[in-house]
Amino acid sequence: MSNSKIILSALIAVCVFSFLGFISTTLMAVFLLPTVLAFCVYDVKQGATSQKTMQLTVVDYCFMAICAIEIISCFNSIYKPNSEGTVLKTLIMTILYFFVRTFVTHRIQMRYLCDVITCFAAFLSVTTLMFFVFHAQKYSELGSLEQYKGFYRPFGMLSNDWATVLLCLLPFSTIGTLNADGKKRLWFAAANCLNITCILVSFSRGAYISLALFIMASVAFSAMRGASRRTTLLLGAVTALAFALTLPVADSVLTTIRMNKTVSQQKSVEGRLTKYDEALKVFKEQPLLGVGGGNYTLAVERYCNAGQNDIFSPRCTNTYLQLLAERGIIGFCVYAALFVAVLLTAFRRARRGNADAGILLAAILALIFREVTFSSFFEVDSIPLLFTLMCLIATHDYKDGEYEIFKR
Repeated sequence: MSNSKIILSALIAVCVFSFLGFISTTLMAVFLLPTVLAFCVYDVKQGATSQKTMQLTVVDYCFMAICAIEIISCFNSIYKPNSEGTVLKTLIMTILYFFVRTFVTHRIQMRYLCDVITCFAAFLSVTTLMFFVFHAQKYSELGSLEQYKGFYRPFGMLSNDWATVLLCLLPFSTIGTLNADGKKRLWFAAANCLNITCILVSFSRGAYISLALFIMASVAFSAMRGASRRTTLLLGAVTALAFALTLPVADSVLTTIRMNKTVSQQKSVEGRLTKYDEALKVFKEQPLLGVGGGNYTLAVERYCNAGQNDIFSPRCTNTYLQLLAERGIIGFCVYAALFVAVLLTAFRRARRGNADAGILLAAILALIFREVTFSSFFEVDSIPLLFTLMCLIATHDYKDGEYEIFKR
């Protein structure tokens, strides 16, 4: 098989894995494992060229360390079936990470991957807006829509969870908007605008702040390569158009921007503080290795008498406190090492003038902040998937092939 065919095959495989990962990590695993095995066998027959040339990085070691700590934490779990599911998902994401590291080595592959994800994000954004229109028609006569966001569930997901997914999709269309020319740029800008619009109609305060952080960080990192004005104009125009599209629900958007105006918003803050206290109580029970992945709700019931309290959510609502509770201090430090390694590596690449690294670094920072306000990372399969892809594109240098990827 020619080099161009292997490159194309690897790209198609990653696109399929990404699509299936949005549905279920388990479904993705069914196709991922035999595909990875087939690629590795072929590579070994060719002298293991791809595997021998891959130089391990700090980020690579961090992914492996996370797998190790999840397995160790599982042995210490208060309910192993839950933790075994978490370990499986972590292993699948790590296998995907190293498959892409090994066989997706050319810049053109990543460019096409970003294009495919952007097309998928545009489809999801249009569908999300349809969900929102139906929701608005049902509840708009009852009052301001942000009061009824709990009933707004695009694709059957919590609005807060879906807002985080949309936030993770945003950098891919942004990269296209900044890098493309002519009609293609208009297409990416339209996809970007729809994505932002969907985030705005989630009426999530944390998502709004994360969106603002993403835009400001994107401009700041663009300034490193002297393109801050261009980035500001493009993102400013797209964001302004997105706000214009939300004019029919402007009162709800403005109420969300005010952050702590309504009684519902104030109670939400109080409820989150209660959940933080619970997470710390669970953490104190097993501070070193935690109660095991996937066991937060069970641990709250066991250690905090949750059934006797008025708890608004079975979740922690803060991923970092959830990490402390479920994986303990050791697990928290390992995950923190991954975040720090990714941020530092992406920052160095952005400072050297890599535009894509700067945009993805801004998105990762926005996601890190988002998980302070709502815990979606370990609850929604597509978020670790998108985070893994962002880490790959942001932290690794890719070859510039002198050929067409679809050449026969």
